[in-house]
Amino acid sequence: MTGACLVVVCLLSITLGGCSNPIKGGQSIASARSTVLAIPGVSSAKFTVEGAYNGFQKEWGEDVEIDLKPGFQPKDTAAFVDYIVSTMWSINEHNPDGIGIVLTTTPQVNLDAVGKSAGWTNLKTTADQPSIVVTGSVSLRKQLGEWPGTPPKKTDKTALVQVPVVQPGQ
Repeated sequence: MTGACLVVVCLLSITLGGCSNPIKGGQSIASARSTVLAIPGVSSAKFTVEGAYNGFQKEWGEDVEIDLKPGFQPKDTAAFVDYIVSTMWSINEHNPDGIGIVLTTTPQVNLDAVGKSAGWTNLKTTADQPSIVVTGSVSLRKQLGEWPGTPPKKTDKTALVQVPVVQPGQ
């Protein structure tokens, strides 16, 4: 009996030892959040990584909700969205099966049109929510390379610019 217990303990330690394989590359969710919050014109950024079971398989989703200060718009909205999606793809917590973005601007940017013009595939949008969902790790990997990606660099195109806010009745 003691020999059998020893074999079980050895097998468990070998199996569980393989589970602690740290992910190399990318960035933490905290780093991604602080990078986005550092963009002048961003008032808030909420990042979440959640898992849910689809049958017996756990699938992971990443979501970000970004609010811009009134009067700020992306200089190049497609480049800004690409930057945000690449930032999400670089989060090294779990390989995402989908990425969701909610970007609140005044006036509201049409992210469905922006996503399609930027060449993103498998987009799901809803009329009442200013969001894009880029689904499927296959399309994400095709467009962004292996996960986790390298944290993207901000460029002049990913900047936000201040535009005049037109008040109702003006």
